Amino acid sequence: MNTTLTQNKTTSIAWLAAWTIASASGVIVSMVGVLPLMWTYGEGVERALGQWLAQIIGGIVLGLGIGTAVGIAQWLVLRGRSADATRWLVGSILGGVIAGIVGILISVFNEQGENMPVMLLAFATLGGILGLGQFLAARSIARSPLWIVANTVGIVAAWFIASIESAQPASVVVGALVFGVVTAAALWWSAKQ
Repeated sequence: MNTTLTQNKTTSIAWLAAWTIASASGVIVSMVGVLPLMWTYGEGVERALGQWLAQIIGGIVLGLGIGTAVGIAQWLVLRGRSADATRWLVGSILGGVIAGIVGILISVFNEQGENMPVMLLAFATLGGILGLGQFLAARSIARSPLWIVANTVGIVAAWFIASIESAQPASVVVGALVFGVVTAAALWWSAKQ
């Protein structure tokens, strides 16, 4: 496919808007689907298997949910526009699982949600590893290592905004949209390079 044609397709306003909405939808679906599952079964799994193993299983569930939901949503926008769309999906899922495990293990030091630097590190790690999985799997889409930084910033901003309890559920939607906008901007910038 012609490089100019690919850049035009992936940098149009409509395409970037579709990316933003798809990415935000993936984040929302993963939050609505995965977090209640973890809250419901987390304590039982921890009693049965111990804290360390339960944390790893929780990380796998979290990462699988985020990687799959965000990966599929973004894949829907990428398919037909990039030969690496399927690789992107695989990188999202694998990166999500690893990110979920590492992020959950970091959050063990969270002190019941009161330690903001630990939560910041956990979400930054989650976003960074998810972005790394996508970058390594599909470099024709995420052309620059700055994709990892954009993914990190997007996830951290989404978490920060979504954690404003007095504005929920609107803060969750706005946070997810910010993730979509940040990653869309990174794709636009990358296509222009």
